[in-house]
Amino acid sequence: MTYSYSGPLTYGQQQPMMYDGMTKKEPSSIPYGIGGLILGAAGGGIAGSKINPYVSKSGVATDIFSSKVMSNLPEADKKIYNQCDTILQAINKSSTPEELQTLLTTNKEAANKVLGNPNDFMQNVTEENLAANKKTLKEKFNTEKNTILQDTKNQIQACWDKEKKAFEKADSVKQEMFDAIKNSTKGLKTKITAKYAAISGLAAGAIAFVAHKIFSNKNT
Repeated sequence: MTYSYSGPLTYGQQQPMMYDGMTKKEPSSIPYGIGGLILGAAGGGIAGSKINPYVSKSGVATDIFSSKVMSNLPEADKKIYNQCDTILQAINKSSTPEELQTLLTTNKEAANKVLGNPNDFMQNVTEENLAANKKTLKEKFNTEKNTILQDTKNQIQACWDKEKKAFEKADSVKQEMFDAIKNSTKGLKTKITAKYAAISGLAAGAIAFVAHKIFSNKNT
C-alpha cells in the first residue's frame, strides 16, 4: 500500500511538551539558590565568629587591627606615620627638585625624622639625579612607616592576654595607645562575622543554583 504526503518532513521549532493540556515547565532553581545562600551565610557566620580579628594564634597583631589602632591614636602620635603615607603617595608627582623640596617641607615632622635635615639632603638633588633620589626616599619613608606600624603591633601583642583572650594594659604601653587598642575592638568582630557570612552565603547560593540547573536539565 502506498501513502502520499502533502509536503516534506521538517524538523523546525518543536512545540513544548504537553501533559493533559498543560505545558511542562522547568522547576525554578531560584528557591534552591536562596536556600543555599541562607545555609552558607549561617555557616560562614559561625566560622567568622570563631576568628580572632585582633591577633593570630601565636599572638601577633593582625594588619587590619593594627591599622585600625593607628587610626584611633591621637593626631600627635600618628602624625609621622600619616606624613610618611602622604609623601609616599605624592612623591611620584614631584617632577622637579623644587616640588620634591616643597613636599618634604610640607611634611616636615616625617622628613626630619627620616632625613635629619631635609635641606642638607636636597642641596645636591638635581634634575639629572631626581629619579634616583625619589627612589631612595620612597624606600626610606616606606621603611619608617613600616617601623611605626611594627611598633604598634608589638604594643598590641604586649597587651594581649592569651589565657583570658582579652586586652590588658601592659606597663610598657602608654595609656593613649591602650585606649586606641580598646576603641579599635568595638564592632570589628561583628564586621568580620558579617563579611564571612556574606561571602559564604553568596558562594553557597551560587553553587546550589547552578547545581539545581544542571540536575534539572539532565532530567528533562
